[in-house]
Amino acid sequence: FVVNVQVLPSATDGEVLRNNVSIDYEVANGNSWSNNDSAVTVVSIPIVSFSKTVDVSTALQGDILTYRLYYNNTGSDSCSVNITDILPAGVTYLDSSASLSGQSGQALYFNLTADGSSDNSLTVRVRVDDSVSNGTWLNNTAFMNYTADLSGTTYTGGNDTASTQVLSPFIQVSKLVDHLTAGHGQYIKYT
Repeated sequence: FVVNVQVLPSATDGEVLRNNVSIDYEVANGNSWSNNDSAVTVVSIPIVSFSKTVDVSTALQGDILTYRLYYNNTGSDSCSVNITDILPAGVTYLDSSASLSGQSGQALYFNLTADGSSDNSLTVRVRVDDSVSNGTWLNNTAFMNYTADLSGTTYTGGNDTASTQVLSPFIQVSKLVDHLTAGHGQYIKYT
């Protein structure tokens, strides 16, 4: 006979699932027999963490910002990773270290893979638009989910935000004169 079981979501990566069977029987001549066997399966799942950073905390209009998105798989199963990176208003996408699978307005889409026990990242570069006002916060949020190669199970991997404040340079000019009124031939000193 066949017994089908389903691995519970509470099973952890590397957990050993052992199925034991034993049979005791008696044959027609009165002799008793026993037989035992077991089968072992090791749980293999991806465990992907997600985080996002930006290379600067403040920027000027026209500056280039580099965002790094980390998707590290500490599990033993490889997986496909889907990242949606929502660029803030006030920046223009330049390029990325991974190919885009799609773009809609400020939303960038990436379909990637993460082997078991692997550290992975991608970079996204943007330019701060000249029209961004002084003091504006550029909050860039990305979302990640992943699908296990072995089981096809999809997991929510989380989201993270990286922020940069646009600070325009402030230059104050002050002009002084030593005479508020002057006649012909008189010297005036400006500082």
